[in-house]
Amino acid sequence: MKRIHNLKALIAKGVLIFSLLFAIMVIATPYVFRSTLGHAPFETALSNGRQIKVILDSFAMDHDGRYPNRKTAELYQCPIPINANEAFLQLFVTENTSSERIFWVQDSAFCSKKRPDDVIKSNFGSFAPEQVLEPGDNGFSYFMGLENFDNPSHPLLVTPFRRDLQSIDPKPFDAKAVVVHIDGSAQPYPLNRAGLPRSDNDPDLLRNIHPTANPTLLLHPAK
Repeated sequence: MKRIHNLKALIAKGVLIFSLLFAIMVIATPYVFRSTLGHAPFETALSNGRQIKVILDSFAMDHDGRYPNRKTAELYQCPIPINANEAFLQLFVTENTSSERIFWVQDSAFCSKKRPDDVIKSNFGSFAPEQVLEPGDNGFSYFMGLENFDNPSHPLLVTPFRRDLQSIDPKPFDAKAVVVHIDGSAQPYPLNRAGLPRSDNDPDLLRNIHPTANPTLLLHPAK
C-alpha cells in the first residue's frame, strides 16, 4: 500500500509540475511572439540594406567605382534622380537586380502596407521602367555622389525617415535607425535629441558627414 501511495504522490507531483510549466508557457507565449514580431522588420531591414549594398557594389564595379548618380543616369537615359527611387532605378536598368522587395521597409512612412509586386515588365515581356519602385515601394534614403573607395565609414543608406524628412521615425524600429556604410556594415543606431542617428563617437552621423572627394546629396524615398 505504501508503494502505491508513493506512486500516486509522484504522479500527482508530476501532474502539478506539468500544469505549472504549461501555465507559464501559455502566459509567456504572447510576449515572446510579440517580441519576435517586433524584431522581425528591424532584422529584415538590416539584411535588405546589406543586400542593396552588394548590388550597389556590383553596379560600381562597372562604373569606375561610382554608385548611381546623375552622370550614370544620363548614360542609361534614366531620369536625373531627385529621389532615391529614381537613383535605384539604374540598378534595374543595368540588370544588377530585379527585386523591388528588398527596398521595401515595413512600417516606413514612405512604404505601402503591402510589399511590392516585383513586376518590372510589361504584358509583352519588355522591361517597364515606369513600374519599377513606384511610390510606396522603397523606404531607404540614399547618399548620391559617393564612390566605393570613399571613406569606408560614410553612410550610404538610411531608414526609416519621417515624411517631413527632418528626422528618423522612432516607431518602426524602437527609436533606432538602420544605417548602411560604404564598407558594407549595416548597424542599428540610437537617436540623438534631434531624432537623427548617433554613435558613441559621433553625436550626429548624418550631419557630421565624413569627408569624401565628391559632393553628396541625401535622396529620400519617393512620396
